[in-house]
Order: sequence, then C-alpha cells, then structure tokens
Amino acid sequence: MTDSSLIIKGKAGTIHKSFSNYAPEIANMFSVSGYFGLETDKGYFQLNADNGSISPATIWARNRVVAYDTSQQVYWTSSQRCLSREPKVMNNFRLDTVLEDVKVAENLFDRDGDRWLGTNTGLYKYF
Repeated sequence: MTDSSLIIKGKAGTIHKSFSNYAPEIANMFSVSGYFGLETDKGYFQLNADNGSISPATIWARNRVVAYDTSQQVYWTSSQRCLSREPKVMNNFRLDTVLEDVKVAENLFDRDGDRWLGTNTGLYKYF
C-alpha cells in the first residue's frame, strides 16, 4: 500500500498495522515458517500475522530473498540476473545457481512442491 500500512485478516479478525515506523517501503514479502518476511529499504523484518507484531529479522541468505521454501528450508534469492537456491547446511547457507542471465518476474510453487519460474526468456520448471 502507498501509505506504509498493512491490513491483515486472520484468526484474530482484521488488524490495521502502520509500517512507517520501521521502513517507508516494502519491496517484497515472502512466507517463512510461522511468519512473513518483509524486505524493506531498511532491511528485513518479520511480521506475525496472528497478532500483527513486527520485529527485525535475521536472514542468513547472502543475496536478496525472493521466496522461502519452508518444507526444504531453502531461500530462493536473486542477484543481478541470477536466480539461486540457498539451502541451510549446518547453520550456514550454500549458494546453488538455478538460472543465469535471466530476469525472473514470477516464482511460484505448485501443489507437488515444484517451482515455476516466469522469466523474460520463457517459463521454467524446477523440481
């Protein structure tokens, strides 16, 4: 939203939460185990949708996070024109390049757990 606020509808009803105290702009949102990750111009934050609380988040990925695969504990990240997976290995993340020299516009999981990537050069399936 353009006014730095979020509207969260959940078990506790509807929560209106101002984000302007934390960062004026949210660049990306992604789901992580039990909360939402928010990428902002002031770093990463975590949003608890049940109670609307927002706090700074520690993200171990080296690149910009675009998604998180909860079942495999893998961050999907981008840098320049490269899409990577960063799986958690002994409290560190390993960088595995998935696609190079493409711009990823969409990145979705299907019900089988496969990743679909919409890019400027076509549609890719990663499984």
